[in-house]
Amino acid sequence: MRVLILRTFAHSKVWDDRNSCEYEAFQRQLIEQWDPGYQEFNRDNFVYGIGLYIHKYFTHKQLYGGKESAFKGTDEEQIPSVLRLRGDESGSIVMERGLGSFWIEYELDRKLWKKPDRALMTKLDDALIRCKRQEITYKGIEVNVNPRYNGKSGQLRTPIPESFGQ
Repeated sequence: MRVLILRTFAHSKVWDDRNSCEYEAFQRQLIEQWDPGYQEFNRDNFVYGIGLYIHKYFTHKQLYGGKESAFKGTDEEQIPSVLRLRGDESGSIVMERGLGSFWIEYELDRKLWKKPDRALMTKLDDALIRCKRQEITYKGIEVNVNPRYNGKSGQLRTPIPESFGQ
């Protein structure tokens, strides 16, 4: 089963209090480098996504000049979310937003584990990125290896390591 990875560092409680996440044009370019054909993803390809708050989330100030941290200090923000993906009437899970951005709709299905563990979530994110990089290398796709340019979303064909729960 393929899993859609959804990562954020700037949207407060996006996996817990919202039902969609937007990716702007710059992120879209990075995502499509990692996953050519991303725009064609649909509910036939994916049932679930995993929502992660990446390590930068816990120190990042909110977008657009806000002084408040994106991290609100809740337990929920320190546990990955299993998200049931929704889509439009055609089944597409990638919805155009305009100006090159898009969004993904979902509903929170459950948390991946029971207790908050920011360090473990960071390890999971790192493991997923490593697995994704291996898939990319195997396919012969060249991407910038600077972690700043890791896509904030992408598919993973490799199963999530069992040591991370579920």
